[in-house]
Amino acid sequence: MLDDWDVKRTVAAGVILASVAGGAAWWLARGPSVDELGARAQQHLDSGRPVEATLDARSAVALEPESAALRLLLARALWNVGDVAGAAAEADRAERLGADPTAVRVLQAQTLLAQQQAQRAVELLRTAPASAGPGQAAVSALLAEALLALGDRDAATAAIADALRADPEHVPAQLLRARMSAAAGDAAGALAAQQALAAKWPRDAAVRALRGDLLAAGDDLPGAAAAYREALALDARLDTAHLGLVMVLLRQRQLDEAAAQVAALRQLMPQLPVVDYLDALTAHLANRPAQAAERIERALARAEPNAAVLQLAGLVQSRLGQAARAESLLSGALALAPNLVDARHELAMLQLRAGRPDRALAVLEPVLEPALADAALWQAAGQAYAQLGRFRQADEAFARASKVRPDDPALRREIARSLIARGQLDAGVRGLQAAAAADGQGIVADLALVSTLMRRGDWAAATRALDAAAAKQPEAALPWLMRGVIAETRGDLPAARRAYEDALRREAGSLRAVWALTGLDIREARLDDARARLQAALKTHPRSAPLRLGLADLALRSGQTQKAVSEAIDASVQADPLDGANWLQALELQRRLGDPAALLVRAQAAHAAVPDDARLMLELAGAQLGAGETEQALGTLRRLVQMRPTLPEGHLRLAVVLGLKGLTSEARAPMERALALAPDSPTVLRGGIALALAERQGDRALALARSLQKRAPT
Repeated sequence: MLDDWDVKRTVAAGVILASVAGGAAWWLARGPSVDELGARAQQHLDSGRPVEATLDARSAVALEPESAALRLLLARALWNVGDVAGAAAEADRAERLGADPTAVRVLQAQTLLAQQQAQRAVELLRTAPASAGPGQAAVSALLAEALLALGDRDAATAAIADALRADPEHVPAQLLRARMSAAAGDAAGALAAQQALAAKWPRDAAVRALRGDLLAAGDDLPGAAAAYREALALDARLDTAHLGLVMVLLRQRQLDEAAAQVAALRQLMPQLPVVDYLDALTAHLANRPAQAAERIERALARAEPNAAVLQLAGLVQSRLGQAARAESLLSGALALAPNLVDARHELAMLQLRAGRPDRALAVLEPVLEPALADAALWQAAGQAYAQLGRFRQADEAFARASKVRPDDPALRREIARSLIARGQLDAGVRGLQAAAAADGQGIVADLALVSTLMRRGDWAAATRALDAAAAKQPEAALPWLMRGVIAETRGDLPAARRAYEDALRREAGSLRAVWALTGLDIREARLDDARARLQAALKTHPRSAPLRLGLADLALRSGQTQKAVSEAIDASVQADPLDGANWLQALELQRRLGDPAALLVRAQAAHAAVPDDARLMLELAGAQLGAGETEQALGTLRRLVQMRPTLPEGHLRLAVVLGLKGLTSEARAPMERALALAPDSPTVLRGGIALALAERQGDRALALARSLQKRAPT
């Protein structure tokens, strides 16, 4: 039964509902009509107010959702606010409802080109219905742009001619023709064409932006920046002008101004895919890798990534130490755009740092033509050849690099290292000494000399070289870290501790010094000191996953419970769930706890967090096998060899698991693939021998054993 308060509350609710219903009825009856909303949206769009146009177009579509014209209007408004995905979806709906086919094709092609899908744009535009005048000109100009993106200059030239026949005044076609002239080497002619267009259409922002592009290509960066700003004064939403201005500012190392420009673009067009890319690029060049990683992940998640996004993502991951993910991303970038020099160089350097000079050369050799004038690529090639013992080719590569950069200390350093690699130790040391002396500020060559002298056991000379490095950069931590390494190698732990502490005083946030001191603490069984050291470092680096994992390791060493150790591991991987290297170390620590079921759960979590990391897939397969889940391990390894067909470890593991199941005939193909990819690997050779013996192929086993004996005689 209702009391008085319930009755009053019910009546009040009824009054409110009636008021809302009455208000809605009044709005539908008295508010702007569909025609008024559509006309207002078109007026906003024509006046350069796409946000207002989008709001009115959405309202009109809500009232008349089956209107093809309104759907197309909404698609155009979304395109102008930078919502590429929304514009594409509404254009498709407009097409299904019977909107003007030429207008629909133009908008659909624009969205495809914005998503770097030039081939699909070509296919779409070639099926566009024939039309005349500006409509046909727009189709042909977009077709030319798509063909140019695919590298078909002749077809693009023909398409531009078609566009200008349909409409001689079509500005986009004339702009594209000027760009093609510049790309063909006629920069003066392109600038003259731009000036003629500017005289004819002085208020056209795209014409002004073209001037910025042409001046930027000619390295007139201040002039380019001024042209882009003029374009933005005419049209604040012109994304190409924003992009050009940001790039020019970055090239001039005006990082704060570039960041401000990106922020302005994000405020105007937050849905534009290029915004996250520019934000990530600016952070990357400003040496803010964590922020760059966050921004580029957004760009990767928006849509199918283009080559530039993949390249930047790979460079960022490489800087963060995520070698496997960086390799995957950079390989993807090169597959889409083989001319990306930064991606090729970084991918080669990843292979070199991983001790795979043969794979580095596989990356580099497709572009190592005599006309190549990129010193960094030739230098990387020289390093790879030297590591493989192909010294004549190394000399040739270094000579080509020196021709481009004759006074580069880094290049001199690599040439000296090449001499050391071929056994010419004295000549190499002299080369490093010369490189160190030639570089009055840098200490990289000095430290390379120290490393070489340490390998020779010449501690006195190494110490003198460190003195020279410290004199150049008295506040640098690295010379003191290396003093500590020398002392520790010679067994003088107190001197090592003093040197590491000196390094930490010079660079308070140096994690290398922290880890070195922690290592000494552990060697001397000072676990409480080690724990306090890592906890103090966490205050400076609160997001450091390795520091938290170090605390987990100390928990295990000090005999804490499995639950406490597992919780410490959890804290580490949660601090940076995308750090594949940290996951690997976490799995090793989990393995030391001796619980196969818990190891499997951890490996599954690692793979879920970083699904494209081949090392984590190998760990997952191993954990599945250890937990008795052989079929799941086989599934994981089959997915791995599909994802990374050039990874010998994947094929080897697959062959081993198949062999363990008694499926030796099925194991033969992956084993042969592993041998083809890594014919010099003792581990792969041993696997081949085991399989040959299991199949009773004595001659095959003997041949592989002889090969193994040559490569690993002990």
